[in-house]
Amino acid sequence: MQTAGVRRLSIGSSLVRTIYGQLLSPAQLLQAGQVSELLNTPFTYAGANQYFRD
Repeated sequence: MQTAGVRRLSIGSSLVRTIYGQLLSPAQLLQAGQVSELLNTPFTYAGANQYFRD
């Protein structure tokens, strides 16, 4: 994008809307009593630690 002359990229409220969407989805699962769906995630603390370590 720099080679095309782009100096700044504005995402507006897109990031916040994405985060809210990711937050509301598990909340709806909890409300529906579908706790097992929340436990079925690829997230691991070891993976998160590795991400922030690099």
